[in-house]
Amino acid sequence: MFKPLIQIFTVLYFSIILSFFTACQPADLSKKALIEQTIAFLEKEDPLAAIALLEIHMDTYEQDVAILQLLAKSHLQANDPFTATVILLNAYELDSQNADLLDLYFKSLKAANMNPEKILLDLAQVSPQSLNQEEWQQVSNLWANQGKFENALDAYFKHLGKNKASSTTSPEAALKVGDYYLELVKTKEAKSWLSIAANSDSIEALPAQLKLLSIELQKKDWPALSKRIDLIEKEFPDALASSAFSDLPQIVSQKLDEKKQNSLLQSNNSQIITAGSNKAGSIQNIEDLEAYANQVAKPYFEELGTNNSATAEFNPEIEIKPADPYLSNFETAELDASFDPTTIATISQTKLTTEEIDALIDEANQSVLNNDLVTAANLYRKVLDNNPKRHEIWDRIAQIYFANEEYNSAESAALQAIRYQPSNIVYTINYLNIAKKTKSEIRFLSELLSASKQFSNSPEITLSLARAYDRNSRYRFKAKDYYTKFITLAPNHPQRSEAEAAISRLP
Repeated sequence: MFKPLIQIFTVLYFSIILSFFTACQPADLSKKALIEQTIAFLEKEDPLAAIALLEIHMDTYEQDVAILQLLAKSHLQANDPFTATVILLNAYELDSQNADLLDLYFKSLKAANMNPEKILLDLAQVSPQSLNQEEWQQVSNLWANQGKFENALDAYFKHLGKNKASSTTSPEAALKVGDYYLELVKTKEAKSWLSIAANSDSIEALPAQLKLLSIELQKKDWPALSKRIDLIEKEFPDALASSAFSDLPQIVSQKLDEKKQNSLLQSNNSQIITAGSNKAGSIQNIEDLEAYANQVAKPYFEELGTNNSATAEFNPEIEIKPADPYLSNFETAELDASFDPTTIATISQTKLTTEEIDALIDEANQSVLNNDLVTAANLYRKVLDNNPKRHEIWDRIAQIYFANEEYNSAESAALQAIRYQPSNIVYTINYLNIAKKTKSEIRFLSELLSASKQFSNSPEITLSLARAYDRNSRYRFKAKDYYTKFITLAPNHPQRSEAEAAISRLP
């Protein structure tokens, strides 16, 4: 009963004030006088009078940032942050580097429960004191999404409140900073942060260990790799076997054996030369020379006989990003030519026949049916080691990673499938299902838009885009069009009732 009366009173009050100023205020009120009178009303906590005064003169000052700010402040004081936000958007477009304006716009967006992400980067540079620790983390993620990892790291340090690793640093933060340093190719700094996460009992321990493993692999530090592998296999049984590092223990063992044999050979050679030489170091007779030559040649022919049955293949033109996310930081160009760029393959890998590949695929498919996903992943990887362009295998291994909740690995594998067959809509839909787990709301919306442009007649992608717009308050006005388009594309689709209900609900 009282609520309508209050609304009527407010309208009448506003009308009286507006009439008063229309009658009493000079048309040429100076900017200074206008600002002073508006501030006086705001100090008296009379925002409606301030709004009425400013509206009279808005034709004169509609492009004046200072006046627009005052009008927005008046609406904020009148508990109308939405209108204030609209006004400040206009002012922001006129002067995006105004620190006071950015600060007010940011507060207005938050008061209106709107996402302030679009101005966070500007605010971080122009008015950094306006941001709290949680907002600095958002800034860090935004910079990282743009590939500006130096800025992302600096923002994340502001989120942490420090830029040095310590015993109190959380494993999650240590892993994040380590990732940024790896992107900046600063392995020394990365190791100090990653070690904190790797030595913890948290969920971040395994990915940190694998990243440290990739650093040691870059340096070909075989003894350190051996120790790291032993530690991972002790703490996380079967973790290496189900990752793209599955062949690494064998490679490291082989390298260490070679190193041991080389050391033994050098020792034997030294003894032969010392025993058969005079003080000047020369070989005394032909028998000594033949013995020395045979000693040097023997390991070479033994190794040649061992490896002549296997021919390694390497095509430097194939640029493959591995499905496992922890491999994204080591460069295959630094490895021996016998390494396969798809995964860490064995040094001497036999090329499989078509029949052998088909048998592996059949066995992998059966493993999936038996819910033995680890075995299936290993078998599919063997197929990809021999033929990295098998797009259908990339798609299957992506689904296995997704089922195991290894979302980053799943995303990398799904992108490989799309890379080798971009016109396959099934691969794109599978990728979008994975991207919902790995991307922010805005990034996922961007992926949907790209997919919608490529597959404009896909009901599934159209419905996904409609849902994404529907969930986002800023873009909800676009959702209705896409729900309508979905029904047009697939009038008999099982989800038609959902789309019809959404159309009825949306304005």
